[in-house]
Amino acid sequence: MRKKTIEAGIVVLFVGVAIMILAGVAISEAAFLSSHYSLHSRGEYVSDEISVAGTGQIAVFGNGTTGTLGLVSASELNAVTASNIASIAMTPSTAVGGLQLYSVSPGNYYFVIFGGSPPGYVYASFPGGLFDELAASVISGLALFLSGVAIAITGTFQHERR
Repeated sequence: MRKKTIEAGIVVLFVGVAIMILAGVAISEAAFLSSHYSLHSRGEYVSDEISVAGTGQIAVFGNGTTGTLGLVSASELNAVTASNIASIAMTPSTAVGGLQLYSVSPGNYYFVIFGGSPPGYVYASFPGGLFDELAASVISGLALFLSGVAIAITGTFQHERR
């Protein structure tokens, strides 16, 4: 019984890892992902243009100061300054820790950051709803992985019945 419990835990663990790997591959194939910024003017760093063909989501993650960064439409890029970015930038639909998620309509966007050094933010564009599906896949894979670890540990400490 102990051996079967350990084997079951290892199988669940590997299924969880496989799901996370497949979700990672899907993210890399479906999303535009970059961390490149250009110095637009003194202290203003601008991402590459992020083009969204249909409704979609733009995710930005990293650490920084709120109020000196934001996602703006291409038409508003030249109007943005450090003092007005908070009023011009789009409001994220979700902001948790260093992750900001924006639900956007078709168009072109830039992520703008004001600061003294090149930013450490990564940005990605996902077709509509794909981010949520991939996040669910990664979370499911992680849950299976952790369940597999717990089952294998439980099997390790089981006593053989006689």
